[in-house]
Amino acid sequence: MEKGLLRKSLSIRERKFPNDDLFLETGLSRKSPRDITKKSPRDIIKKSPRDIIKKAQNEDGECRVTPIVFLSTFVAVSGSFCTGCGAGFSSGAQSGITKDLSLSVAEYSMFGSILTLGGLIGAIFSGKVADVLGRKRTMLFCEAFCLTGWLAMALAQDALWLDCGRLLLGIGVGLFSYVIPVYIAEIAPKHVRGSFVFANQVLEPSACLFEELMQQSFKIKSYNGGDQGFLNEYFVWWHRLSKRVNTMKYFGEETNIGPKRNLPDNLEGIHYLGIKPWRCYRDYDCNWDLTTRRVYASESVNKKWWKVYDKMPKKLQRYCGLTRKMDKNIEKWMKAAKVKGFPEKHWRLQVGDPRKKNLVD
Repeated sequence: MEKGLLRKSLSIRERKFPNDDLFLETGLSRKSPRDITKKSPRDIIKKSPRDIIKKAQNEDGECRVTPIVFLSTFVAVSGSFCTGCGAGFSSGAQSGITKDLSLSVAEYSMFGSILTLGGLIGAIFSGKVADVLGRKRTMLFCEAFCLTGWLAMALAQDALWLDCGRLLLGIGVGLFSYVIPVYIAEIAPKHVRGSFVFANQVLEPSACLFEELMQQSFKIKSYNGGDQGFLNEYFVWWHRLSKRVNTMKYFGEETNIGPKRNLPDNLEGIHYLGIKPWRCYRDYDCNWDLTTRRVYASESVNKKWWKVYDKMPKKLQRYCGLTRKMDKNIEKWMKAAKVKGFPEKHWRLQVGDPRKKNLVD
């Protein structure tokens, strides 16, 4: 008899609120389905249950993603960035530290590996500390260890202080590795919890990559003198991508103006090597005026960029304005091209670039 009454109760509930279980699984309050069913049947029929749930999640006070949630998550994952910096900086700083403190290879190896020992100590006590102090206070506690560790390493005069600072940093890293994902999971709404916790996994290796790039910038020479050339030298796999998304504006010294200076129309990504189009007059590609930059010059490819410029909103076009310094540089390049007698003779052009009449200071 009890089983029969239970089945009858469940069947009535399913007829009344067919999507109630789905709502509860997504973290909505129990009153949300009733609020939604107050709408007209036509509005509900037009939308799928998932669309209704998604809208209700944003309207429900218990599940709303507020600015304070974003801010709290950003502050929390900053600890992950500190973790990545602590783990990655020692490889690039080896030559400087060993030279300043006269450390042997064994002593520096001890310094590099003691971070793991500190992380082990911090991880052992992380759960208990988080329960006693709470999540936010534990993160402040971690920062105390990290700050003390960084100062000890920065002011160290021998291997002992260096190791002590690294050990303290490791303890802070061990505590951070537990409390940050737990804290983010507790404050994030259920339907976006995975995305917010994932930010913790992104920031930690990002710090290592950032430090590696800063260190390699002194060793790897950019082939075009810019950041793009450096990144292409560092990320060698970038060159393996299809030319449709990775075409470089480079033509070689043996090619002159003509079909060989054109690029296909179906390209989705062009690297504008040399002088960028917005640093030249709109009338022509000023790479022609410099001996070392002529390999990047192309009138047709230059016009492609200005077509993109014309479609930009006015607010973005301001960032591509012509400054007085750029204007003087172009005039200087034109005079140099005239002296060298380049066949294009761009110095004879009557400049019609409207930006020249509205120079940006």
